[in-house]
Amino acid sequence: MVFGFGKKSRRVVEPDASGEPLRDTIVRPAFDWKARKRRTLRWLSVHPSTYQQLVTAGFFVSYKTAQRNVSRWAKKKQTKCVGTVRGEDGRPAYMYGSWEPRSKQHDKYVTDFCIAYKDAEFERGNELEHYCDCVMKLNGETFYVELDTGEMSLPQVRRRWRAYSECQGIVMVVSLSERRLGNVLNASELLDGFSVFTTLTEAINDPYGLIWLDRNLSKIGVEKPDGF
Repeated sequence: MVFGFGKKSRRVVEPDASGEPLRDTIVRPAFDWKARKRRTLRWLSVHPSTYQQLVTAGFFVSYKTAQRNVSRWAKKKQTKCVGTVRGEDGRPAYMYGSWEPRSKQHDKYVTDFCIAYKDAEFERGNELEHYCDCVMKLNGETFYVELDTGEMSLPQVRRRWRAYSECQGIVMVVSLSERRLGNVLNASELLDGFSVFTTLTEAINDPYGLIWLDRNLSKIGVEKPDGF
């Protein structure tokens, strides 16, 4: 899924009656507002998002534009406010979507991850396979994404991994800090051979770099999609 804002503007020079150039004029192609609305609502049907996340994902050029449009769509019941989370600036932020996450702040982080890989296909919801946070399909591979916020103890983490005993894909474990990542990696023996680990900051800053660690601490990168 690729998001953009259409063709670039072009500059033309208008002549006067004598044929001499008079002034420069910026000619902007017509923006397809309806197409943007369709793309945005399609995204919100899968990914609960704040106004700022929609700007980061490329749907809007500013926070105010996102707020004006999405709040209007919510009044028309084309999407809905599913709760409040802590935004990037630490202030409360409304989250919009078509389904209500059980843990809204947790799923806000999941959306941050999904924005980094927005060209992939995603499945999200409260009752996914293995109860993972989202299923990502990219380049023919299936990834089960686990966003670790540090709320579980390490014994709970070990019990959590039992759900993946017969997993047919790759488990991606994303932690919020380097320290937590090291602790979770050491507690993930049950995922040995089919798991990779990184921090959310690394995934956001360099999604296709060598940011993933396997259980042997070897660095791995996710292959870029065709045309990226």
